[in-house]
Amino acid sequence: MNIKRWGVLTLVLCLVAGGAAVADSRWGNFEGYSKVRVNVNGSTMSTDGVPAFMVKGSTVLPLRQVADAFHAIVKWDEGSQTANIFKPNVNMFVAQEASSSNIKKPFGKVDKGSSRSFDVFVQVDNLLTGASGFKLSVLDPYGSEVASSDNTMDGAQDNFWFIAPFKVKFSEGGNYTVRFAFDVDGSYVTVAEKLIVSE
Repeated sequence: MNIKRWGVLTLVLCLVAGGAAVADSRWGNFEGYSKVRVNVNGSTMSTDGVPAFMVKGSTVLPLRQVADAFHAIVKWDEGSQTANIFKPNVNMFVAQEASSSNIKKPFGKVDKGSSRSFDVFVQVDNLLTGASGFKLSVLDPYGSEVASSDNTMDGAQDNFWFIAPFKVKFSEGGNYTVRFAFDVDGSYVTVAEKLIVSE
């Protein structure tokens, strides 16, 4: 066999081996591991920098993106090299009127184009990390904030109730999101969401 044939054979083997290495994952590779797509409630979880990948049959995910997807708080302790996850219990009700003893006419759907005055009742417990405040906001179907209520708090509170009045014009059709977020170390972290459908 001459040198030209050896060269062609070597090139073919390299292409086949390279194709097999790339073909081991539908989504490609990361640092020699097969990438994995992760969906949360039907939506693909976005990852910044480091994607989800497989190691010995287990899916490895960036912790902060997982916490964001499940509305949890992550705090990194540099001294002990420990990641701490906190998941407070947050219950929200959207109603025509709410008080500490009564919730009147709860709703989850509105007529597109209507304006509605309503209360958002929030009950929080098991907040096992400090927070300097919280924000309750309403986002339109495109993610733009249409109403909000910013509040400060004593970082030691682990169990409290809160009622915020809102007036919103539901000018667009689709899902409006009522979002509750804690101010943790200067950044808001979403810990609960509720949908109001406008149709």
